[in-house]
Amino acid sequence: MKKYEVDFGEADIIGENEDVVRLMTIHKSKGLEFPVVFITGMEDGLFPSNASISNPEEINEERRLAYVGITRAKEKLYLTKTKYRMLFGSTTYNKDSRFLGEIPSELVERTGEGRLRTSSAFSSSGTGGKISV
Repeated sequence: MKKYEVDFGEADIIGENEDVVRLMTIHKSKGLEFPVVFITGMEDGLFPSNASISNPEEINEERRLAYVGITRAKEKLYLTKTKYRMLFGSTTYNKDSRFLGEIPSELVERTGEGRLRTSSAFSSSGTGGKISV
C-alpha cells in the first residue's frame, strides 16, 4: 500500500492538462481556476453555516466565500443541495441556501430535483452561461 503525504498549507496543483479531480476548501481555491467546479451543501445551516446565520458580519464573509467558489469555474459550475440529510444521527430538512436566491435568475438553470449546474462559463463580470439548480 502506498503512503501519500498531504500538505494542507498550499493547494498542490498538478499539471494543467492532467485529468484529475481535486478536492479542496474554498479558502484553498482562491486565485485558482478550474474547468468544472462542484460546490455541495448549498443549504442554510451548511452554507451559510448555522453559526454565521445570526451574525451579519459572518454571513457576509460566507457570501464572499461563496462568490470565490463560484468564480473558480471557467466552464461549468454545479451547485448542489438536498431536501434532507442525516446529520449526527438525525434527519434534518434544510432550506435552500440564501445565496442561491442571490444569483440572478437569468443565470440559473434548474435540473433534476433542484440541482444547480452551469451550462457554460460564469465569470465575475456577470457574463457567461447559466448556473443549473
